[in-house]
Amino acid sequence: MRYLSFKPIFKLEPMRYLYALILISLLLDAFLLAPKNMDEEQLWNLILGNYDSIDPALFSVFMIMGVFPILCASHLLNEKTSPPYWPFLIGSFFLGCFAILPFLTVRKNNIYQPIPWLQSKYFGFFFGTLLLALLFYGINEGDLYLFIQEFQHDRFVHIMSLDFLAFILTLSILTYEDLRKRETDLYIWSYTPLIGPIIWLCMRDQFPINRSDINERTD
Repeated sequence: MRYLSFKPIFKLEPMRYLYALILISLLLDAFLLAPKNMDEEQLWNLILGNYDSIDPALFSVFMIMGVFPILCASHLLNEKTSPPYWPFLIGSFFLGCFAILPFLTVRKNNIYQPIPWLQSKYFGFFFGTLLLALLFYGINEGDLYLFIQEFQHDRFVHIMSLDFLAFILTLSILTYEDLRKRETDLYIWSYTPLIGPIIWLCMRDQFPINRSDINERTD
């Protein structure tokens, strides 16, 4: 099967600076630009699973924020790093990119230790389909105008929405790193936000890691 070939735009070394830039942008927005008001009742309804009064668009974004760390884990669990990834990865289920980006900025000494089931196309297909189904539900059933209003006036919705975008960028960069390790030229999947990384997870088991780079740092 023939695939489209795309050359890499960036070298791998600046990737940690891109992670740092995304993190700094999130922090600046959270502390300087985000609205001060927050609907605490709505927040607790989301946390406790009381979704009857929650707009589907907000519900969709909230649930997808629990899928993103799993997709990132499909890349990170295959590596032995310093510092260890697991505290940051667990934290990302609660704090999103605010937890995982500091790790991605400072990680070093990657040792690749592939986990077979994470390389499976079924893993990527299941969680990718789940994410896209949630996204379609939110777009189709949600009130976009209401979501924009809450983004502008609710602190939690505002920060979570930008965290959502940060996860999309982070997943694209992780996909780019994985493509470099496998020495394939299918870089279109890292340049296509959200859809591309999901497609890549469904097909990457066809492209084994370059064994000569197995213990090299990818920053």
